[in-house]
Amino acid sequence: MTTIRRRSAGDIVLGFLLLCHPLPILFHIVAVTVFALLAAWPHPAWSTITLVIAAHTAMQLAIAVLNDYYDRHLDILSKRNKPIARGLVRPREALIFGIGLIIIMFLLLLPLNALALLFSLLYLACGLAYNLGLKSTPFSGLVFALAIPLIPVYAFVGVGRIIPVVFWFIPVASLLGVALNLANSLSDIEEDKAHNARTLAVMLGVRGT
Repeated sequence: MTTIRRRSAGDIVLGFLLLCHPLPILFHIVAVTVFALLAAWPHPAWSTITLVIAAHTAMQLAIAVLNDYYDRHLDILSKRNKPIARGLVRPREALIFGIGLIIIMFLLLLPLNALALLFSLLYLACGLAYNLGLKSTPFSGLVFALAIPLIPVYAFVGVGRIIPVVFWFIPVASLLGVALNLANSLSDIEEDKAHNARTLAVMLGVRGT
């Protein structure tokens, strides 16, 4: 059961900050920003670039928040430092916040083209599928391999510029996605084994990872 406690305003702010997984989100913001600037160079349309970055940020935040929401019961048992397990954020608050971020993502994508919306939906589907159970299977690496290449493609499509070089990012980004998944799972291998989670990292073992 989630810890019930009195919360100060500082507790609530800290809880929502932790819920957003700021460091991983920063990595994604930097990545989509770099690709959007590359795509728009040498004639950047700053309003479009801002929408591309903001929509992707809202989506990444939604995936991160809902990840903690879906994991709340396991976190109470093994990761009590997580904001929901600590009682800094109520589960209902996290769910509403995550859904709200998805709505914001859609609103930010409306001024962009249909392909930007399509690739964002594909990425969102990968993220939610990971949250809802694929993270505990060997397919966790596949989700990352499919999702990470969508970042450069989305950025180029979002600014309305498709050039052949963007497709060269796909195999490299796929490998990076698998590497990120393994790095993210490495510290949890023993815990995942204890909970019978068959992640890619568990299947490969510490040495293989």
